[in-house]
Amino acid sequence: MIGAMIPSSEKPGVARQGVDGLVVGLDVLAAGERTADRLLVQVISLLQEAGAESLLAATHHVQVFGRSHVAMSISLTGPVGRTRALELVADAIAVDDGAAGALWTGETGTGLPSLQQSARVAATEHRDQRSGRVVHFPGVEGLTGVVSLCSVLETAIDRIDPFDGRPLPNALLMTGDVLRPRWLDGELVLHVRPGTGGVWVPTDVTDPAVSRPE
Repeated sequence: MIGAMIPSSEKPGVARQGVDGLVVGLDVLAAGERTADRLLVQVISLLQEAGAESLLAATHHVQVFGRSHVAMSISLTGPVGRTRALELVADAIAVDDGAAGALWTGETGTGLPSLQQSARVAATEHRDQRSGRVVHFPGVEGLTGVVSLCSVLETAIDRIDPFDGRPLPNALLMTGDVLRPRWLDGELVLHVRPGTGGVWVPTDVTDPAVSRPE
């Protein structure tokens, strides 16, 4: 296990006692993580164009009426206002009253009542850094190709947890241009396993095309 070598107060874009800024939970009954990832990539692109900062986006497995699916969550800061940010998120996933989806922020829900609770769960898990598979996080843009594990810890990722073995801090990671750390008890943790030639690889492998706007 490799812990962060940077003080928590200096980690980019993440508060150690919960996530700062606006936190939004989203549920459009995405059947799987791949679908949710694509939707989040679209939302992130719109928010970045509007000036959003410290963007974090995650997926969460939830159930509604016994049906398991994937909800989503986003947090952000920056000059984009709350109202404008919510408009962009709603437009990106076509959520409005009566639409097949829901948003939740603070104590307010929008959209299908049956999905507002699962959107609330996603928002709460994200805000409390309790659980969630993180699709976008501060510093992720620099983690492409092969990078050192030390450089991974210079982003919002707090800890690297190896599945087998114990990598040295100067060991290399083949990112595949996609990393999916997870919130675990208030820390953003990247799980890795040994690859070939002494290079490590993430255990959560996702098609890189999913992580690029179409």
